[in-house]
Amino acid sequence: MINLQLESDLVHSLDHLNYFSFNLVSNFNFKDNEKNVLSSKANSFITSKFNNLKINFTENKPALHFVPRFLGNKKMLTTYPKIFNDMSDMFKASDYINSSKYSNITDIIHLGSGGSNLGPKLIYNCFSHLSKGPNVHFISNLDPITLNSKILKLNPLNTLIICVSKSFSTYETQENLNKLKIWFLNHSTERLFYNNLFFITSFTDKAKKYGLSTSNIINLDPSIGGRFSIWSSSNLINTVIFGKKFFCNFIKGGNYVDNLIISDLEKSLPYNLALKSFYFRKYFNINNHIIIPYSDQLSLLPSYLQQLVMESNGKSINFHNETISNSPCSFIFGQVGTDAQHSFFQALHQSTLTFTADLIGFSNNLNPKFSIFNELDKKHSNDLLNFAISQYFAFKNGSGKSINNIHQYVKGSKPVDLFIFDTLNEYTLGQLLCIYEYKTLIEASFFDINPFDQYGVELGKQIFKKL
Repeated sequence: MINLQLESDLVHSLDHLNYFSFNLVSNFNFKDNEKNVLSSKANSFITSKFNNLKINFTENKPALHFVPRFLGNKKMLTTYPKIFNDMSDMFKASDYINSSKYSNITDIIHLGSGGSNLGPKLIYNCFSHLSKGPNVHFISNLDPITLNSKILKLNPLNTLIICVSKSFSTYETQENLNKLKIWFLNHSTERLFYNNLFFITSFTDKAKKYGLSTSNIINLDPSIGGRFSIWSSSNLINTVIFGKKFFCNFIKGGNYVDNLIISDLEKSLPYNLALKSFYFRKYFNINNHIIIPYSDQLSLLPSYLQQLVMESNGKSINFHNETISNSPCSFIFGQVGTDAQHSFFQALHQSTLTFTADLIGFSNNLNPKFSIFNELDKKHSNDLLNFAISQYFAFKNGSGKSINNIHQYVKGSKPVDLFIFDTLNEYTLGQLLCIYEYKTLIEASFFDINPFDQYGVELGKQIFKKL
């Protein structure tokens, strides 16, 4: 049921989601034929993506991260059999790990950097309370205390390693893997190390040369970028912990958004979010975008979206080798509400900082299995939603000008939007992440940039090797 005060701001009503905004794209004053030009660019980009064209033009390859979301689609299965074979291998590996052969496993260490870590970790962190399996430890950095403090409490005889490195050469991942191999050899045998190691990579031959058997290697298609790989065979860890049905529901949530894009791009929520973001950056020079999820389960969402947006669209040269005058991306940051309200919301309400923001709430996010205080838990779950709604109105209306003390005055009309999902589960998480993914890619199309490379990241790696 929609809050009566919000009804007039309802812009999109989707499966499990209502989106509210008082900044309507239809009211924006674009120059001349600009909206038509942007629409043409976005449609061309999306059509090229689904037609397997090489939209990753700097690396001369297609971007096929969306393909796993069409699991069960016969046409897609025929067109991209290798990617679906990779998915099948992931499900087989998950069943294998959950079989009696590994019944002694109490802990799983997941090694990966960037998208190989952030995506799987986001999902696990979101639903870890549902896990009945082994403890999971995500390691992405080289800080010795992180890995060492974990393994001091673990027994290699009961530990499984899942390593995700598309290139099979990510420095941090390889260094941590070498440490774990030493740890295994100090307490057990080399045979056990290779038996308890599963590797996801685009370079399966390197994994075989490393000593792994075929059953412990899963291919990741080279046309699936790391920060877009959350839908792919790289997500073995969450399939192991939560099961195949869970993961299929997650990608179904994403596929729901795919179908919105295919059916009518310009009426879709991601397109309108991208258009709005473009407008505020170009005409108001607003380059900060804030993500505030009102659920502790989504504490990693701002970090995930930070990489998705800023690594994808943090570019200044377009397809025509021209320098872009306006920034194709915003600076992304955020925090869980209500913590953020007691942190930086003061600056949002009364400073001269300019920003756009998304508030994300849930109508019913209380799992009965985890309710101890019954009515009090229901009240607190509802309180979180009401905090999101109240902040939306505070950003929209401000304090009003009838305030006697000028220091209490809060200006309204801040460009803040409100997303209210029915609940937070694997399906709605898939929806949410896919909405932001398409928003990011559509914005890239507006500027004719390539959202799939990251040469700025590679430069730092090259310099590091020379030190």
